[in-house]
Amino acid sequence: MADDSQRMVYEARVYSEQIRLLQNEAERINMTAMELESSLAAVEALREEQIFVPLGAGAMVSSRITSTEVLVPIGAGYMIGMKKYEAVEEIKKRMQSTQGAIEKLRAEFDKINAKLYEVSGKIDAMNAKRGGREGMQ
Repeated sequence: MADDSQRMVYEARVYSEQIRLLQNEAERINMTAMELESSLAAVEALREEQIFVPLGAGAMVSSRITSTEVLVPIGAGYMIGMKKYEAVEEIKKRMQSTQGAIEKLRAEFDKINAKLYEVSGKIDAMNAKRGGREGMQ
């Protein structure tokens, strides 16, 4: 009986740790999703125009955007130049992929949370049973 109790407590700790890791991963993916949304808005608004570019310490320089070509990261520190419409499509694909990852994480979180709830219920039942026996003595 003590072995079962210890095993269940260990299981509960493992599930709790898995939930913590999934929450951290979800936060990271949500940050990526927000960055993609911001990038999409910036690329969609991109046009040839006169702008001010920040240099730092509040200083700005007047500049002219002469091309709407966008550099898009492709991994390992490399970037590829894309036309505006290509970059928009690429960012939208990445947003869909990120949303899929969020949904998978949510499903995994729900599954592990259900297991944790089940194990916690068994632990509570064992503790209640143990407490009832001690009260009779």
